[in-house]
Formats: sequence, C-alpha cells, structure tokens
Amino acid sequence: MSTPDVTVVVPVFNTMPYLERCMDSLLGQTLGTDRLQIVAVDDGSTDGSGELLDRCAAAHPGTVVVVHQENSGGPAAPCNAGLDLATGRYVYFIGADDYLGEEALERLVEAADAWDADVVFGRMVGVGGRYVHQDVFAETRKDLDLYGEELPFALSNTKLFRRSLLEEHGIRYPLGLRIGSDQPFTVAAMARARRISVLADYDYYFAVKRETASNISYATPWQERLSGTGALMDRIADILPAGERRDAVLRRHFVWELNKLLRADFLALSEEDQVSLAAGVGELCDRYLTEGIARSLWASARSRMRLAQAGDVARLRQVIALQRDEAVVPLHLEPEVAYSAWPGFRDSEVSYPDSWYEVTRESTWDRIVRGTSVEAVAWKEGRLQIRGTLKVTPGSAPQVSVVVADLGADGSPRASRRVDASTPLDGEEAQVSLSASDGGARFEAVVDPSRFASRALPYRAEVFLRLRVGSFVYDRPVYPPEPRQVADVRRRLRRLRYVAKRQGGALVLVVRRPPSGKAAARKRSTVLPNEK
Repeated sequence: MSTPDVTVVVPVFNTMPYLERCMDSLLGQTLGTDRLQIVAVDDGSTDGSGELLDRCAAAHPGTVVVVHQENSGGPAAPCNAGLDLATGRYVYFIGADDYLGEEALERLVEAADAWDADVVFGRMVGVGGRYVHQDVFAETRKDLDLYGEELPFALSNTKLFRRSLLEEHGIRYPLGLRIGSDQPFTVAAMARARRISVLADYDYYFAVKRETASNISYATPWQERLSGTGALMDRIADILPAGERRDAVLRRHFVWELNKLLRADFLALSEEDQVSLAAGVGELCDRYLTEGIARSLWASARSRMRLAQAGDVARLRQVIALQRDEAVVPLHLEPEVAYSAWPGFRDSEVSYPDSWYEVTRESTWDRIVRGTSVEAVAWKEGRLQIRGTLKVTPGSAPQVSVVVADLGADGSPRASRRVDASTPLDGEEAQVSLSASDGGARFEAVVDPSRFASRALPYRAEVFLRLRVGSFVYDRPVYPPEPRQVADVRRRLRRLRYVAKRQGGALVLVVRRPPSGKAAARKRSTVLPNEK
C-alpha cells in the first residue's frame, strides 16, 4: 500500500452507540479510503466497541487497523499506541464520541499541502449542548500565532499534524493525566510548528456531548479536575519557559478550568471541601498567576483567584454567591479607574490590593442601567430636584453629574449610551450629591432652568445622568415617576413656565412663556414669588 495522506487515530473506550457514527464519518470521507489509514485503539471496552471495530477492520482491510489493549485510564496511552502505528504523512485525532463532516480530511490535507503548514485545524461545532469556544474560528487564516488571544483556547488535539514534525521531536502524550493530556501534546507540536493554520469555511468537526454526560470532561469530580489541571499546567510549564509566551498559554487555565472550579458549584460543597479546593487553586495561583495574567483576567475571575490565594474562603463564598445571583454590585469610580465593590474591597480588616477589583476596561453597562432608579422629580423654589439611587459608592460623587442638553434634531431624547471618554460631550453638567444607602448610594441633583431663560423660547432640553467609568462615559436618561409637573415662576418682570415632563419615558425640560388670560391663570400649578 502506498503511503496514505492521513492516519486518523481513534482512542476508544465504551463509546457505543456514538462510535458507529464516528467510524461511518471516517469511512465516508471524500478523501477516499485509498488515501486514509484509521488506527482505532480499543482501550479495554466492555460495551461492544471492540467488536464493532473488528467488523470495520474486516470490511476495510488495509484501511482500518485495530489494537486491543487493557484499560489505561485515559486517552493518552491509546493515542500513543495509534501514533506508533501511523504511516500517513499527516496524523489526525478524533474522539470516539464525535464525527467529521464528509469533506473534512480532504480540505485539511489540501490546505496543509498548499500552505506548507505543520498544523491545520477546521471549525468545530458542538452537538447535544457541547460547548466549543468559537473565537478562533472567526475566519480562515493561513498563519496563526500560538501566543495570540484565540489559539490558547483551542488546545485540543483535534487537528491535522504533520507526522514528521511529531517524530522529529519525539512528541507524545504524557501518561498519568486522566484529562487534558492532549493539551501538552498540542502545545509541544504547535510550539515547534513552522506554520499553524485554521479553516473556518466548513463544519469540519462535530463535538458531541453524550446524553448521559459521561464524557470524561463532564463526569470528573472537582478533586480530579483540580489535580489534573495542576498537572497539566506543570507539563505546559515544562515545555514553555517562564515569560509572556508561557503566560499567554497558561492564562486559558485561569480563564477556563480554574475559573469553573470557583463558580456556583463551589457553594454546594461541604465547608471542608471548599477550604481544600480554595487552597488547591491558591497553590496554582502562587506558582503561575503572574501579574501579567492577573491583569488580563476579568475582575470576576481575578477577585475569586486572589481570594482563594489569600485563603479567604468566607469572602470567596460571598463573591461567588453575588456573581451567581447576578447581583448588581456597586461601582467605585475614580478619575481614571473603576472598581467593583465586591467583599474585601477597601475592607479595613484585610487590606487587599485595589487591583483585585479593578473593572476599568470592562463593560459595566448592566450595573449602570439596572442600578439606576429615580424616585422623585419635583419643583421646589423654581428648581427641579431629582432624587433616586445609583449602584455606586458615595465616594464616586465627583464622577457623577446631571446633564441638561438640547434635544436632538428630531426632538427626541437620547437612549442610554456608552461612549469612549475621548468623545466630545454635549450639555451643561452639574454635580450630584451622593449619600450612603444599602447596596449603593442615594443621589440628589438640582437643575436650575433660569439659566436657560435667555435662550430662544420655548427651549426644550433633555435631562440625564452622566457617569464616568474609567475610559467610558455612560449617559443614562432620567425616567421620572410622574408624567408631568409644571411651575410658573416670576423673575423680575417676566413670567415663565417650567415644565418637567415624560417623553418617550425620559425626562424633558421645557422653558416657555405661560399662556395668558384668566383661564390660563387658574390652571397654573405653582406661582412662585418674585425673585431678585
């Protein structure tokens, strides 16, 4: 038999009936069985998987090779056994639960040959609720950087590897890792590859979540997931020297594997298990959570990692519960920086660094929108008073203002918006006073419409709150509880009518001359004394 283009290695352990579709998808490839070698390694199956493989080998001699061995406890040993028997120019790995699009291997080989790539992989999609991170599949790219933003989140072995690369560097799967053994293998190969390419033009790989959720990654208790992740990170650290490149790859384990361990499931554990799990995560943080990685994490993950590292299980529980419940936690705003006031933030008992809680570069839209409530809009002595609550700390007052701005050309008030702080801003601003309130701050703002009385009347403006959150500015309309309030004001020899009304739900201010006549006088809501 001539050298096949591809050897597909299939590690198999009790994957019926999914294995049938997997094998059908391989044998039905448009690449053709004459250009294909399938090495299926039965790792001690007891559900009939081994017998199915033997039938496939009998029906396709020269294409399907079957190896039976005692159960090894994970996919690493069967993958290595398959590699040892591979004869193809390229090697491809597939989970026995999964299946390929019928053109997958032909397209992958064509791309590898055309681009002289050592590693090529195509778009993966999830089946049955299986999650597959999609960022790396946004577009087809001839050259992909292992140390970029996307590739560290796509370290599975479901890729086409040039076999000569694997043999030249003796790249094999590390034994002893029940889960994740493909990641050190993939990192070792990609770190030595001349070119890594990704294809996003076709559904190449279908990753299946079993109905029983019995895939290893779904069925592993936290103890094994923690120890497995630690061993995995150690293996990758052995491959990549300390520095920015290692950080770029290890960051995914803080974002992904360790982050999952400190989510809502944590709260269901016994107190003893919570302490043990937090300690284990803390040890990995001690070894690998550099400042560079920490700064790159979202504050929700960073704060949990740091609290685990500090051994502060009580506050860790509180933070996880708040995030689980999607609670709107107050922001603390400073001129250039914004923080989330989760438990431990500027707490005199612990003195944790502010950097644990920084959210400056993150979107805080939800907290601004959901956390704003207007309780009262009323005229008092010719001024419009607005009271309500905000999800910010009282110390954030310098970053909060009330704004009066001309209505747009269409006469409609703006919707809530977020803009970059460098954007030119419109309107006249006045500071807002803040006082402590449960879970945030009460605000009070005062608008004096007399300052607009010299403008062409009637003058119409919208009134909204403006919050500066790090590099963003949020304009949030005021939604008044009352549809309309009117005040008639005499200023020197002029009588003016001030109207605060709801338009499109938002607060609009109108300054105009009141109607004349006795009937109009009887309808006036308020007549204020002459002001000097």
